[in-house]
Order: sequence, then structure tokens, then C-alpha cells
Amino acid sequence: MMTVSDRGEDEPSSTESPLERGHGDVQEIFRLQQELVVAKKIQITFVSVLRTLESARDDVSDVGRRIDRCGEASEECRRRMVALCADISAAGEGSSGNVV
Repeated sequence: MMTVSDRGEDEPSSTESPLERGHGDVQEIFRLQQELVVAKKIQITFVSVLRTLESARDDVSDVGRRIDRCGEASEECRRRMVALCADISAAGEGSSGNVV
């Protein structure tokens, strides 16, 4: 009689019926299908996270451009304010010299 150690792993046991061997295959297929479902859910989650991160990156980029535009506008306001103050100062000095 052949023992477990005498036969290879792929050889069916003489006491195992074809139905029992098939049942093991069905269980293995079911297990693999469950793993596939879990893997698919993980993939869907990763894709969702990736899209969220891409959207956040785009939002941060937009905010950066807005900050740059605000900085440019602020600098232009500062230049205008300096010019206006210089004009007012020059006008004040010119009128004070004319006072008798």
C-alpha cells in the first residue's frame, strides 16, 4: 500500500473519491475568487485615493497661482501708493514755497 510519503503531492489518495478531490478544487476556486474580490476592492480604493490626491494637487496649484497673482497685485498697489505719496509730497512742497 502507498503511504503519503511514498506518493507525490499531485497524486490523488486512493481513499479520496473524485467528488472529494473536486470539492477541494471548488474550495480553492472559491478562495481565489474571494481574494480577487478583495484585490479588486483594494484597487478601486487606490484609484479613488489617487484621484483625490490629483484633485488636491490641482487645488494646491490653483491656490499657488492665486497667491502669486495677489502678490503681484499687492506689489503694484505698493508702487502706486509710493508714487501717489511722492506726488502729494511734491505738491505740498511746491505749494508751501508759494505761500507769502
